[in-house]
Amino acid sequence: MIKSAKISVISGFIICCAIGVVVALVLERQPRKSDFSLTSYQRITFVDGISFLHAPEMDQILSGLPMGKTSVATKPDCVLLLYSSSSQEPRFLSFFLKEGFVLDGNYLDAWTERMEGKTTAVYLLSSGRKAKIAALFPTP
Repeated sequence: MIKSAKISVISGFIICCAIGVVVALVLERQPRKSDFSLTSYQRITFVDGISFLHAPEMDQILSGLPMGKTSVATKPDCVLLLYSSSSQEPRFLSFFLKEGFVLDGNYLDAWTERMEGKTTAVYLLSSGRKAKIAALFPTP
């Protein structure tokens, strides 16, 4: 009786683990969408220190971007630094408008990944969103 109870418990545990693995694989395959929540940051600046004042508009534009992978080989058109009270280091958002994507991070790290033969996770921009973003950035 005790042996069969142990076998039942062990087989139940194995089945639960198998179900967990299947669920994790399914969730991993679903395309992730962007959620930058720029309005939650205390301060947003361009690299040169000029304040970026369009966080609510940018949040709408960046909402729900599909994720992709690419090899980053160029400098971004613009970089925003996002400062929060919970971290000393800013979060980087690198915008590659010509190429059509946003990198959540420092582009120098993406260059390192490229040199190592890896691709980088990015958020893909439609042409309409690229135009809206370009309108928010200062012209050189």
